[in-house]
Amino acid sequence: MRLLWNLFALIGLVAVAGVIYLAVTIGPRLSAFSSFDDKAAETYTRMATQLLATGSPAEATVWKAKVNEGLTFEEVDESIKSVAIERNIKGVGELPLSDQVEAMTGEPGQKIKIYMYCNPLTAAKMIEFDIAYAAYLPCRVSLVEDKTGALW
Repeated sequence: MRLLWNLFALIGLVAVAGVIYLAVTIGPRLSAFSSFDDKAAETYTRMATQLLATGSPAEATVWKAKVNEGLTFEEVDESIKSVAIERNIKGVGELPLSDQVEAMTGEPGQKIKIYMYCNPLTAAKMIEFDIAYAAYLPCRVSLVEDKTGALW
């Protein structure tokens, strides 16, 4: 009985020491979260959940949506451009990757097109906040045909 008592006391002591260690090392950093946007925790939780579920950092940091059945690549291409114009978002480039791959290999493959958009005022605010955001500019929208022929 005395052995169990000492074992539980030791486990309790280790647990308390662990909590104190975490409070001292991580506690001060938690106050930094108070300045985050109200939806930051929700966003980071979604990213972490996606990362754990897929093991893919890229998958965790993008939003994707399946295109409605029956729409062609060309129709979605025009729709993306039209929405950008309606919302006054400047198109600063397009990368028709599938066309380039076909030109290089001589064989058609999955359709891929990447659109680059930029709102200069938003870009300036991002860089003013943190210069590292320049790596995320311009914002990209991709239209991709998956292996089953579905568009995303």
